[in-house]
Amino acid sequence: MDGRQRMSVALERGVPDLAPVFLRELTLPLDITGSTTPEVCAGGYDAERAARSVTALHSVLAQDAVVGGVHFIGMEVEHMGGGMCFPTMGIPSITRHPLASPEAVDGARSPDPLRDGPFPSLLRCYEQVATDCADAMAIANVEGPFMRAGYLRGLEALLMDMMEEPGLARRVLDLATDISGSLAEALLDHGAEAVFLACATDNPDIIGSTPFLRESLPRVMRLENACRMSGASFIFHPHGSFTDPGNQDLMDHVLDAGIDAVQLAEGNDLPLAKSLWGDRACIMGGLDPHVSLIAHGHDRISNDIEALLPPCMAGGGYVYMCSGSLHRGLPLEPLSHMVKEVRRLGRYPKGKA
Repeated sequence: MDGRQRMSVALERGVPDLAPVFLRELTLPLDITGSTTPEVCAGGYDAERAARSVTALHSVLAQDAVVGGVHFIGMEVEHMGGGMCFPTMGIPSITRHPLASPEAVDGARSPDPLRDGPFPSLLRCYEQVATDCADAMAIANVEGPFMRAGYLRGLEALLMDMMEEPGLARRVLDLATDISGSLAEALLDHGAEAVFLACATDNPDIIGSTPFLRESLPRVMRLENACRMSGASFIFHPHGSFTDPGNQDLMDHVLDAGIDAVQLAEGNDLPLAKSLWGDRACIMGGLDPHVSLIAHGHDRISNDIEALLPPCMAGGGYVYMCSGSLHRGLPLEPLSHMVKEVRRLGRYPKGKA
């Protein structure tokens, strides 16, 4: 099997030849080519440099799936009137939220991904990566409703709106969902084969269980339904402690909606998640890169992977990922060792694939 086939089988809860590897490398590829962050990310977005960076990292790690471009939060912020900071060798950050005032919310419109801001260049990048990394599945990285609404409005302001001006909060959430939906559809039309919905703040530990069910999940389902209409797989990545007994019913609600795959963040018991939900969705996850790859040596990485893989791989329907996204500055050598160990230890018995 090549990487695309391996991912497709796993996302359909089947048994491939090897546990697929997808690391969701957002700005890390820039370290491979030595490109500065402003060279690629600032202004109109340099599709050619971004594609070369993604392809160069893929040639080193040989993942089964890649993010189709160099991604960072707030790609539409400047187009919508906000401000961004692009450190020379760092990660872009938002300096001014474009919807900081209620008046700005009233006048806001969803950017057209085919025409506005850096999105047309991002689409060209995805097309190039899909060609250059043809043995891997190109995956669209898109922010979830609260995630995107939080950086458009400001997360603290959005959470206050939820309590004091719920109508205003819902307008921002609807706009954020519209932006994510149109971007996901465009990326699927330009080389992506699956959508990864990043939901760090669509998180019941932050927004509470009731808003998660009433405000976040219905909007996630809007995005999932649009993705399903395109025939693409839909991967949901909420942060939060879903394997805690008090939160397990929330994941049941998520899976009742027909999500294809779930990536669980740090703080979750991944083998337990596989035993609870592996018959309903592909389970994705692995080591915490900021702990395992930076603080621990090769022996600890190998031991952790050896303990993790058997219960997670059982019966298929598993993709190895780190618990969170990968950004520039993360050391590549332990990351490469981790991938090699997953390859060494993640083989399914012959006849099962």
